[in-house]
Amino acid sequence: MASQIFTSSPSPRTSKKQEKIKDTYIKPCIKSNCLINTDTFFPFTTTPFWQWTPKINTQLLHFKKNSTLQKIITMNFNDILHTEFQDFNHIYTDASKTSVGVGFTYSTSLTSKQFKLLPEASIFTAETQAIKETLIFRKSTISNNILIISDSLSALLAIEAPNPSNEIIYQIHNIISSTHKVIEFMGVPSYTDIPKNEKVDMLKNEAITATSSTTITTLPYQYLKRCINIHTANMWQTSWDEIPITNKLKSIKKKITKWYT
Repeated sequence: MASQIFTSSPSPRTSKKQEKIKDTYIKPCIKSNCLINTDTFFPFTTTPFWQWTPKINTQLLHFKKNSTLQKIITMNFNDILHTEFQDFNHIYTDASKTSVGVGFTYSTSLTSKQFKLLPEASIFTAETQAIKETLIFRKSTISNNILIISDSLSALLAIEAPNPSNEIIYQIHNIISSTHKVIEFMGVPSYTDIPKNEKVDMLKNEAITATSSTTITTLPYQYLKRCINIHTANMWQTSWDEIPITNKLKSIKKKITKWYT
């Protein structure tokens, strides 16, 4: 009996295939007809966070647009370019989100390019994508000193952060870290009559509907989370709607949204 116990071969185990985190997110999105093609490229940053020190000039953002003459902002802008960035190639970026769609552009003294994103994209995604596409474009150029000019303070602050959680910002970090070029940033107030900044402001709106715009069909994976949250809330609301109105709480609160008191 004992020999049978110790000599009998163990029953074979069926190994369960591990599901990828991405697939876990995608399943409920498919059920809710939220079909978003996500950008799954999420590498580790090539520069340690304690060594990440991007140069971002924010001098102009200290001016209050409501109480400062636009010509003063423009004059200071030109002075900064002349004294600090005279040997740099200046590239302007901007983005727009309207009821029609989402678009962004970058523009240099010689060329410009327009892009459009999926309508689900946020303005932050568009602004950071504009900077990313600018960096990709400038990797193949001769100029070694590049100044990217943007009116999106949130995008610049995200780039400045040493340990980002956003895919696009990660990619921006790695592009900057892997190039020998000098890349710096400058923040400018929007709608301040800076000629070239006003030009990209016009181009960004045209990009949404222009047939010549390059369409980007991927979004950061965080958008899957949003789809799941919406789908879950809809399921919960449907379940709550099926409860009879005779329920005391149901008669008081018909929606599952947060109850502010």
